[in-house]
Amino acid sequence: MIFLVHVPFTADSIEGEVGRADYSYYFVMQAYLPVLQALGRVVEIADPLREADAWYRDCAASGEYCVLLCFAPPHRVPTRLECPVVPVFAWEYDSLPDEPWGDRRETDWLRVLAMLGSAITHSQFTARVVRRAIRPDYPVVSVPAPVWDRFAPLAARRRETSGADRSVELDGTLMDSRACDFTEPPQALIAAHPRRRQQLRLDGVVYTAVFCPLDGRKNWEDLVSAFCWAFRDVADCTLVLKLVHHDRDKALEEVLALLRKLPRTPARIVLLHAHLDDAQYARLICATDFAVNSSLGEGQCLPLMEYMSAGVPAIAPAHTAMLDYLDGECGFPVRAHEELYHWPQDMGLILRTRRFRPEWEGLRRAYATSRELRGADPDAYARMAEAASRRLQQHCSQDVAREHLARFFAAHAAAIGYARRDAHAAALAATGNAPCARS
Repeated sequence: MIFLVHVPFTADSIEGEVGRADYSYYFVMQAYLPVLQALGRVVEIADPLREADAWYRDCAASGEYCVLLCFAPPHRVPTRLECPVVPVFAWEYDSLPDEPWGDRRETDWLRVLAMLGSAITHSQFTARVVRRAIRPDYPVVSVPAPVWDRFAPLAARRRETSGADRSVELDGTLMDSRACDFTEPPQALIAAHPRRRQQLRLDGVVYTAVFCPLDGRKNWEDLVSAFCWAFRDVADCTLVLKLVHHDRDKALEEVLALLRKLPRTPARIVLLHAHLDDAQYARLICATDFAVNSSLGEGQCLPLMEYMSAGVPAIAPAHTAMLDYLDGECGFPVRAHEELYHWPQDMGLILRTRRFRPEWEGLRRAYATSRELRGADPDAYARMAEAASRRLQQHCSQDVAREHLARFFAAHAAAIGYARRDAHAAALAATGNAPCARS
């Protein structure tokens, strides 16, 4: 069984692409690789149009199953190859783009998905949207990026080091409300805080949000303003804003422009723009008491899944992908409401889909309630932390992903006529109880 895998980014280019459209697909593919390697041989290809069909013909000659997995939105996936193609994509709106823009027929996602014949996505919400748009039995499976195995060991480390020194060494830009005045003009503040090697020390109840401030879907303004109002008279809470964007100045300008407008609070706010290596990122996770998200929709939300896998409870909206893994046992779900919106790629900006806006007051209450829980009931907090890691094990562990993918590829191999010729595909079909491409 041969898995050809492609993503429109490389290890050399990804740092300069962070924050751009679709950059997170690179990290999704990296999380998938160990699972795919357990199921068959994996070959990373740079140019599907030049490489995929040659691989497919060689495999077909020997009767071996071969499939190309494109980690990209459907409009960036090739549709006219001999090699079978399965898109692996994320989506957070309640309908799919169903018309071409200009002469780009590939922007009609319904047409692309119908031509390809099957798909992999990362949430039950998206899988339902796909089936509703195409047909009820369309072969689509929800397989979140399997990140639990990588981050779960941090849960024990967090328990063992609770109350210990919480510091993170970093090479980047750090702005701290304890040391600077956010009412100053953004450009002056940015100029006064160059990128350098330094240490971030955290204390109190720590909330961390990881997001791109130029991504309008993230609704981070509500996350910050609700924190300021929830803790307008409280000094023992810290909000760490880990900004993800290749352009440092643009990212900082966006957030500083908002902070100038908000009321002063004794609570601490930290802006962090830096590339953290695995050890540094682990230290930030271990120093965090609650992960925070206030987005208008998520295809899966890798940062939230990573933090929760490590036993960090979450504050996040109860919508889209987060419905699969967030509830009151492992965090603080925030009620959200539908609102009309346009598809991001729709140049006409026609309101014909929906996104989901969390209640601002619900965010504020979640901040206040979580602080009270952390300080007044350590045992309840510990149970919530354990529940977070356990829930994500059920949601995005490698074992769970391998089971779902094995059934999906067995059904896919059978559908394209390889089940009898490929003994490995037949063995996979036997492990899945019933060969079903849906989950």
